Amino acid sequence: MDKLIIYFHGYGSSKESSKVQWLNKASNSRCIAFDIDIDPTISIPKLTHDITMEILDEPNLDEELIFVGTSLGGWYAAKLASIFKCGSVIINPTINPKTSLLKYGVSSQICNNYSDFEFNEDATYFISLDDEVIDHSGLLLTLENRKSKLFKSYGGHRFHENFTLVVDYLSQN
Repeated sequence: MDKLIIYFHGYGSSKESSKVQWLNKASNSRCIAFDIDIDPTISIPKLTHDITMEILDEPNLDEELIFVGTSLGGWYAAKLASIFKCGSVIINPTINPKTSLLKYGVSSQICNNYSDFEFNEDATYFISLDDEVIDHSGLLLTLENRKSKLFKSYGGHRFHENFTLVVDYLSQN
């Protein structure tokens, strides 16, 4: 295996996401996912522990570790990539979960536990121009000014129609 991919699902999804199956089809990679508690004061320590245990249990420790996340999972992928110092692929990320999760009925107490999105110059970003959930116009401007690896496409918020672009990218890089 060349890559160990950790996938972070978005709000309302689970570790059983079809994207995990798609990512497992990428050549020379293995993808795993964990369920994520909505409260980051619970989920960040638990994910850090679970990922650390997964890495320690890997017989081939020279694999490249890469985090991939969609929507709120993009926020988690960016956050944890900074902790683990690894690459990340961020798809239609939630930039400010403190406010965006409120409209889905998440309590303000939990929402206030989130920090703003952590931009990483080494991350690769896939942004859907027809995202019906998140307006990415400000994010696109920020990413273009930072000269980040940026792929603009269509596929709605879940990026289903063009998720093969992500799989292809991961298998080629």
